[in-house]
Amino acid sequence: MKQIYHFDQTIPPPLSEAKLRAERERRLLRRSLAIIAVGAILLFAGLACFFLYLVPIAPEFFTVCLFALLLAALGGCAILLACHYERRLL
Repeated sequence: MKQIYHFDQTIPPPLSEAKLRAERERRLLRRSLAIIAVGAILLFAGLACFFLYLVPIAPEFFTVCLFALLLAALGGCAILLACHYERRLL
């Protein structure tokens, strides 16, 4: 692949190798977090469907499981907000 930036020149390039590596790491982190978020949403949707399947069999168990699922979703949202605001402060 042809290099578009020559890092061995005496004139500093508009982008340094460190900046390019940092941008690559940031993009990889964002992509992996998006994949984890989509996986969590699909997991919660699957569990909710399973709990709805349990309604005719055990309504009390459905209520307890749905409450636990809602608590887990709220905890995940709280962690997401805490990480988001912490990152904005840095």
